[in-house]
Amino acid sequence: MSLKSLFKQNGHDLDRTLANILDHGTSQYSGDHTTAGAIAKIVMYRLNHIQNLPSASTDSIQKEMAFLYGEYATWSLLDRIQRSSGPLQQCSNLRDWINSQHNHPIPDCILKDTMEEELDAEIQAMLNFSLKPPTAATKNTAPMIHRKRIICPDSDSDDSDDTYDVSQRRRTTQDDQFELEKTNEALYGYLRKNDLDGAMRFCTENCEPWFDIVLKAYIENFKKIQEGQVMALDAEQQTLWRATFASRLKKGTFAPYGKAIYGLLLGDVDSILPVCATWDDVMWAYYSARMQSTLEDPARLDKKYQVIANRKDAGLPRKHPGHFFHFVQTHLLSQDFAELFQLAYKNPEDGLYAKTFIIRNDPDIRYQMDRFMAALAVYARRYLNAPSDDSNADQLIRHYAKRNQYPPTFYPTILAFYASQINEHSQVELYAHFLIGFKNDDQERKLLIGVASQYNLHIKSILRRTYDLALGQKISKAQTMDRHKDGNGFEIDGPLPDEAVDFLRALEWLLLEESAYGEAIKEVNRQVRKYLGERKVYLAETMVQAIPTDVLSLCVLHTHGGLVMPDYLEEIQDHALLLECWRLFSSWDALQKEKPGTTPYELDTLECTQAWRGRLVELTETVEDRLLGFLNSAWLKVGGSVTKSPADHALRQLYIPEAVLRLHRIQYYTKDFCRV
Repeated sequence: MSLKSLFKQNGHDLDRTLANILDHGTSQYSGDHTTAGAIAKIVMYRLNHIQNLPSASTDSIQKEMAFLYGEYATWSLLDRIQRSSGPLQQCSNLRDWINSQHNHPIPDCILKDTMEEELDAEIQAMLNFSLKPPTAATKNTAPMIHRKRIICPDSDSDDSDDTYDVSQRRRTTQDDQFELEKTNEALYGYLRKNDLDGAMRFCTENCEPWFDIVLKAYIENFKKIQEGQVMALDAEQQTLWRATFASRLKKGTFAPYGKAIYGLLLGDVDSILPVCATWDDVMWAYYSARMQSTLEDPARLDKKYQVIANRKDAGLPRKHPGHFFHFVQTHLLSQDFAELFQLAYKNPEDGLYAKTFIIRNDPDIRYQMDRFMAALAVYARRYLNAPSDDSNADQLIRHYAKRNQYPPTFYPTILAFYASQINEHSQVELYAHFLIGFKNDDQERKLLIGVASQYNLHIKSILRRTYDLALGQKISKAQTMDRHKDGNGFEIDGPLPDEAVDFLRALEWLLLEESAYGEAIKEVNRQVRKYLGERKVYLAETMVQAIPTDVLSLCVLHTHGGLVMPDYLEEIQDHALLLECWRLFSSWDALQKEKPGTTPYELDTLECTQAWRGRLVELTETVEDRLLGFLNSAWLKVGGSVTKSPADHALRQLYIPEAVLRLHRIQYYTKDFCRV
């Protein structure tokens, strides 16, 4: 599949396509692409797509296009870096990237700055005057500037010819220097445009032979670097080369372009900076000079020149996207990821970086910036060795991921992918809040859990957090209502209070995925103990029944067929046995009170009594068996010993003696006719 087909397959959607590439890489797509190069192509496809839309002239599309031009340039920069085999070739590739940049039109809807217009109006109102053309009274009042006359030490009239010769020689020297500077300016122009062949031809025609030889050697080395040839620079030769040109630069009287030429040959960035007018000029000068340096990592941008380059953008309009993208690009080149992500997350609106992030205040651009910074943070961690524990980068990723929770940008796969790129705590919080806001049925919820599993999210922790969010503080709110109680004050039947309903709804989240079944059972055990302590047997029974039989069976199966049962599984089984005892005893108690009375027909009375006795005997045996099983169980014990929990101990003191009394009661009541 081609990248273009992938883009079309995703409905020309940039967000989904970028997430796909960042997740799967580029190996499955035709063509030789780096990850950054593939993203750059997708951004360009998006640009071409929206340019042909009927709504292309609207402000929102125009703003997106302006942002995408800068984004394309940034991914292209990362592509050049990713393709570089070494520092020297990286410098060469960065020079080529700088020369490939073009000034794209910025729409008026971005450049229009109402704040600046208001400030201008206020200043004009405060000054309250208009400029008037100069009058005769004010004309020519500036002091006259006269050329100083050269006075020779010896005023003898016989030396007038010598004075003329000195002036003539000075004019000749100045003319020569002017012509030399013009030559150097033209030569620098060829080099700046990366027209190396043109530079060689021009040098042969206009420069001294020795300089022609030097420049040809420089260009030949440069071409080898461009071709990716491994060049082992001779340190001694490099030192001699630099010393020679440094001496000539120091002794000579060169104009700015002359110094810039020698700065290129010498690797002296500061000698080139005076002829740099733009951000691109400074970057080109830096990497051109660094190719002649002997630094271990000449490709890393020095902080000093990063500041100088960004200051060149002072002339750009306040809302120009170049402020932001040049800031990002210089930080990528200087590998200062911590500051980049810190400032991008905090989004300062004043101070040194006010212009850098001002475009984020535009809602149409804010979404584009969030998407770009999230993708960049993921890319930097994977390919640029950016720290994986940077909290600001995590926040950038999380902020963008949250945008995909709700329409019109409801993309669960994008949300899950970016959630997988942040720390576990943030990931769990992000996805749990997404799930809790999703109001559809269990089948669709399971699909969302499946998406999370696809990206290896921490499902168990996510579902546990979703359960906590769904439950909130509701479970602690006790409800008071009249309930039917048996003779010993245990509530056997009654309506479900709101807190129980809330719990059962929250429990559904833990029952969506196998890894959370254990948590579901533990929570049910906790609720059962709570309701048993309140003698609300019917609510405890409802809690136990909330765990499906197949869930319990699967949990037992995972314990090697029940050979090694964890405490929480034993506990819920013992709870179920206790509650069955109480339910059966309630039925037994009701049945023994239903003994048939005498009728005029003795035979009918005998038949009814015998039937009742048979049912009672059968039920008695069942209740007796269950009560004996419960009393012999390890209910609320840990490791065979009584638990140290005061609450659990109190439950044992309440229910075990009561179970003994009930066992004795049924045995005593039926001791005579049970043998019949």
